[in-house]
Amino acid sequence: MDYKAYIICYLLIINIISFLAFAVDKQKAIKHQWRIRESSLFLLAILGGGIGCLTSMLIFHHKTKHPSFSIGIPSILIIEIIGTCCLYTLTGCGAKEVPAPVAVVEDELNQLKNSDTKTVTSSLANVELFPDAQSGAETDPYILEVFTLFFENFDYKIIDHTIDNNTASVDVELTTINAKVLAKDFLSQSIIKQIQGSAAPSAVTYKPQDYYQSLHKLLAQNDYDDVTIPYTFHLTFSEEEWQIDADENLDNLLSGNFATYVADSDLFTPEEMVALYLDTIKGFDKEQMNQFLALDELFSADDEYKRTISKALAEQILKYLDYKILDSTSDGVSAKVRTEITSCDCLGIIQNYTQQVNEYTATSQALQDGISGRLTKVNQILVDCINNNTDSATTEIIMTLVNNGANWELKFDEALAQAILGNIGEAVQSVSGTLSDDVSASDTDNAIDDDTDSAEFKD
Repeated sequence: MDYKAYIICYLLIINIISFLAFAVDKQKAIKHQWRIRESSLFLLAILGGGIGCLTSMLIFHHKTKHPSFSIGIPSILIIEIIGTCCLYTLTGCGAKEVPAPVAVVEDELNQLKNSDTKTVTSSLANVELFPDAQSGAETDPYILEVFTLFFENFDYKIIDHTIDNNTASVDVELTTINAKVLAKDFLSQSIIKQIQGSAAPSAVTYKPQDYYQSLHKLLAQNDYDDVTIPYTFHLTFSEEEWQIDADENLDNLLSGNFATYVADSDLFTPEEMVALYLDTIKGFDKEQMNQFLALDELFSADDEYKRTISKALAEQILKYLDYKILDSTSDGVSAKVRTEITSCDCLGIIQNYTQQVNEYTATSQALQDGISGRLTKVNQILVDCINNNTDSATTEIIMTLVNNGANWELKFDEALAQAILGNIGEAVQSVSGTLSDDVSASDTDNAIDDDTDSAEFKD
């Protein structure tokens, strides 16, 4: 039994005695017998029996009309309560004794809850979320801000602990950000940047800083849910102190297994990866679509009209581009996703273009325009046919993906490129030979490159 139990027993006994003393004195007063001295009754209250004295006074209506008792006993009780509270606080009696192994674990975890720059810096290297950070080194303030945002809602709860001679274990529940959802968003952003990079005029390089910028943007703009993860710390008493045993999984666990999720090649399903690719392409502007599909290479017009035609076609593609995933099959290494791709109706565009060119070449105006004039007219007809198109066409294709160990990689092949292009190659071939001989050999070849199969579509 510790000293706290002794104090409780003492107070219980002294208050029982005080209660009985007032009760006995009341009976003596009724029977006109020799009474207990008032000083003795006050002494019992002063010794800690104030509750017993006051309770007995109220129950037996004893000494309640005596100001020295009706005021004195409650006053003594109030002073005792205040004094006990002060003593309880100053001596730390109310603080629960924390076993040494538990205190070590708490000190370690509290570092992740601390926003102090020095503490954060010393913790960076211990969390796999920040592989480039070095403990004690000068750290980019931007990285410190990412760290603070990531562990903004970090918390823990000590569940249990055991101590066995020089070893100990502490069971905890770690509350951290839903790193799986964050990892999925992070990889999505990375994949989107790669796709957008293939639509850029020049090669795009990524620096380590981009890694943190992407994380910062996601953490600042999204409110991720928290998840609870159980973990057991193992400690060993060495060199006169408890030390946490090294665990290579702990660093990753503290970040909610973020690194594990990022490295999981099955974090996305094949269908999710296809949707991510196609949604990114749908979000292109005209210049990106032109660069991505190499639209300039489809036409042999002069530079001015080539640019005009490719922009018009890019705008048409973006206007109608959509998709619907039908089904998929996968063996874990490769996958096939059956998809319907909707784009502008290039067959209708080319047929309309062919009809208008034939009508034009049958006029006397075509002869008067000469070769240069006819070429300009033919190019303008093509631009108008593209701009005035109001129809779409849907093509069903099989999209192939390969699991490269990091994620599902989409093979951007000719079938997918042609589907997005509205099957322009098939459209051109279907009308080959229908143009009038006067214009097909010398003029329309300058507008449309029949050899669309030879065009290179960027992956």
